[in-house]
Amino acid sequence: MKRKSALLWGLVILLCGTAVGLAVYKSTSLGVPFLPGQRQNAWTVEATVRFDANGREVEVELGLPPLKENSEVRQEVASLGYGYQERNLVGQGRRGIWSARSRSGVQRLYYQISLAEEDLRSLGEIKSSAPEVEPSRIGGSESEMLARETLRKECREKSANPETFVTQLWSRLFGESLSQEAGFLRRSYEARIGEGWEMSLLQDFLQMEGIAYRKAWGVILNETLGSQKPVPMIEFYDGRDWEAVEAVAVREAGELVVWSRGDSLLDVRGGNNSQVFFTTIRNMAPLEATDALRNAPAWIGSIAALPVNERRVFRYIALIPVGAFMIVVLRNLVGFNMLGTFMPVLLALSFLEIPLAPALLMFSALLAAGLFFRFFLSRLNLLVVPRVAACVVVVSLLMIVFGLFSWRMGLTVGLEVTVFPMVVLAWTIERMSILWDEEGAGAAMVQAGGSLAAAVLAYLVMRIRTVDYWAQYFPELLLILLAGILLIGRYTGYRMSELIRFKSFVKS
Repeated sequence: MKRKSALLWGLVILLCGTAVGLAVYKSTSLGVPFLPGQRQNAWTVEATVRFDANGREVEVELGLPPLKENSEVRQEVASLGYGYQERNLVGQGRRGIWSARSRSGVQRLYYQISLAEEDLRSLGEIKSSAPEVEPSRIGGSESEMLARETLRKECREKSANPETFVTQLWSRLFGESLSQEAGFLRRSYEARIGEGWEMSLLQDFLQMEGIAYRKAWGVILNETLGSQKPVPMIEFYDGRDWEAVEAVAVREAGELVVWSRGDSLLDVRGGNNSQVFFTTIRNMAPLEATDALRNAPAWIGSIAALPVNERRVFRYIALIPVGAFMIVVLRNLVGFNMLGTFMPVLLALSFLEIPLAPALLMFSALLAAGLFFRFFLSRLNLLVVPRVAACVVVVSLLMIVFGLFSWRMGLTVGLEVTVFPMVVLAWTIERMSILWDEEGAGAAMVQAGGSLAAAVLAYLVMRIRTVDYWAQYFPELLLILLAGILLIGRYTGYRMSELIRFKSFVKS
């Protein structure tokens, strides 16, 4: 027994010493702050280009952000086996160009840029003189021409300059209430042009009005969106300056910044099915520290060294041990009764994606409905695996119904219900129903309530900014949590709930 205790304490000391040593090395040698700064002042935006190469020479052009001089910027290009260069093209701005002699199959190219927040927001402020307005050569049927002219006259009557004209035009074309002309034009352009019809519709009206414009492409600064498509934008000249207007309503999703200007964002020669999508993430450490982590040896672990798209995934993975530690503390030291170990942790991760109150409401509704169908299935005398599979199907259908109902009610948060772990919910329903049959409804409700309370507490700890920062930049500190779990695993004393329960015996 003494040998096992010595081994345990030796392992605990080794884990804690390794974690502290790595953290101190990062902080002192690499300059990574041990605590997050008071202000998050940098963003990393990663563009991923994907296409199918057809076996011939490949050349890829991607529009790049228009950078100011003396901007604090970090650029990184990942293109194994490709040559890369940058050019400034007339009317297109900065362009990144990848080239290779022969490629076939699925290809992926990456371009990553890190900018101070004020520099990133100022990308749209880089101006140029107004171009000459081209003569109007707008096609379409007579019905389209009549509808456009009617809307143009309405906008002119209620506007005084190009800026107010565009404001009136946007509200009529993309607002909540549409006139017959606007509805007809939307349907006609969508059927005739397809993807990107919104930008074409705006361009035609600006050309009719004689307003100078240029195309642009934007990115939404919102790290919760994951991979996002570029947002088509139009910049028009109001007589003194350039103003931007997006072709689709995306402002509510986050701050929209200009990424590139020009008619085309991506050109691929030697391939097809090309697409580009962006991933954004807010840096919680200075750019110099992030660079140092990327260039550090492989044994210096940090999520900040990963590509942005993968960093979002591993950011949640790094928080799972935090949730697991909370569950161990609540179960073995406090005395919470709960259904399993991983279900509260995964629920806590789900709460990170959805506001807490709607998440609790959706979980309760799904659990109640799932239990109803589970008791119905119990009458069919099914085996365990088919019964659980049937619960998965029922939970999936309930999620779809919940999402459709939320959409009809105008509640977009209901569309995010799919982040709930379906299999975990199915097993939770199965285990709760068995507990209901064996120990009664009271015991089942107590354990379900304990699981939900533990998930909420774990979620609140995961939401702490310092915890999130340590998980990203100092993941070695998770070894301290492992040491704590090992120590708690040997604890056989009273739990806090038992001390309260047997309080009367202590007094006697």
